[in-house]
Parts: sequence; C-alpha cells; structure tokens
Amino acid sequence: MTDPSTHGSVGSDRFAQYGLIPTELQQAPIEHDFSADAARDDLHTRHLRGLQNLAVEASREHNPPGQTPTAPPWLAATPRYAALETALRAATRDAAADGVPAEKIQRAVDLGRTGVYWHQQPSDRTLGRLEQMNAALAAAEMDAAALRALLDQVPQFVLQAWSQKVAHDLSPTQSASTTAAQPSLASSITTDPTVEHSAANTPSTIGSAITDTMPDRSGIPTWTHETSPTPASTERGISSPGAEL
Repeated sequence: MTDPSTHGSVGSDRFAQYGLIPTELQQAPIEHDFSADAARDDLHTRHLRGLQNLAVEASREHNPPGQTPTAPPWLAATPRYAALETALRAATRDAAADGVPAEKIQRAVDLGRTGVYWHQQPSDRTLGRLEQMNAALAAAEMDAAALRALLDQVPQFVLQAWSQKVAHDLSPTQSASTTAAQPSLASSITTDPTVEHSAANTPSTIGSAITDTMPDRSGIPTWTHETSPTPASTERGISSPGAEL
C-alpha cells in the first residue's frame, strides 16, 4: 500500500490537481441544510460529556487523587461511588437508545476512567470542536448585541447633552451674569474727541474667539502696513507767508 505522505516529489504542490476545477465551484459556500445533524450532534455531545464526566467522578471517588488504592471496588465502595456507578450504567443505556454509537460511548467512559474531563479533552474530537465553535459564535453574537445597544443609545445621549447645555445657557442666573458682563450701547459712546473709535483699539469678543482658534503662527513673518513718505511738492505757487495776492 502506498503511503500518501510520500506520494509525489518533495516540495510539489499537493493541491495543484484541484486547479482543474472551476474556482466558483471549489470556493462555493455549502448549501446543504445541517439542521437535523445539528440537533443530533447536540444530543450526542450532551450524552458523551455526561458519560465522560460521570466516569471521572466515579474514578476519583473510588481512587482519590494522590492516594494508592488499598481495596478492590466492591470493598472500598462508598454511597456516592455506588450512586455514580449506577448513574453511569443508566446513562450508557440512555445514550445508546438515543443513537450514540457504542464505540463512542465506550471511548468516553474509558477516557473518563483515566481522570480526564470532557472540557479538558473531549472523547469525540469532532463534537468537541463543534461545541467550542458554537460557544465562540454565541459569545460573538452577545458582543455584537451589546455593541448595537450602545450605538442605539448614542443619539439619545447626544440629545440629552445638548438639552442640558441649552438649559444651562437659558437659565436666569446665566442670563443675568451674561447681561451684566455686556456693556450697554449708550455706555460705549463717548463724546471725548481725543478717544478714537473703540472698535479700532479694543478687540471684540468674536475677534478674540477667532484669534484663539487660529493655528499658531509663531515663526511666520507677519505683514505690517507702512505709510509711504509723502513726496516733496514740485509745483510753484504761494510758498511763503509774505507772498502778495
């Protein structure tokens, strides 16, 4: 008989022969309905997990870890050990009645007798992997549901924050303090001709806000307005105070 591990030359592509198959067929998603198989696999998994764990508990009850057995089972039996063995025999009959193959039942019991629980090493490798993937899928669905719930709360959260801000700005205390801080139009008008227009000397609140939001312009040369010198007059005319009319 040919060993498949030695077939072909070293370094050859073991999947090259599949290149004859159209890509859309080779990568097509599975269409078969596994609903009935999923129910059966779940039933078998529950039986095999229970059988393996019962066998572990019975073994530990009869031979506690770290202790050397000193008597045969029929002499060292405890009430709990007897109950575990009775439950294991009944579970074996129930599993067989539900269609679990006899070899799988025996493998679960034998592995359990060695002290290995199902969650540590399932006796059925395929069912163990399916259970693990189903648990990961359920956890991912819970995380996605929690994320959707958070996203649904975002609009309400924003509306609530905006409402609180508007209520604060329109509160009587805030309105009074804002009014007191703003000078009246009459108080901003002066009749002193030596004082220039206030807008030319005093920065406005809006201007300050715009300035504060502008990026840092340090190191960038700024443009300043310089008045050009007035050229000397070249016209002849009345230039001295004593000129006659």
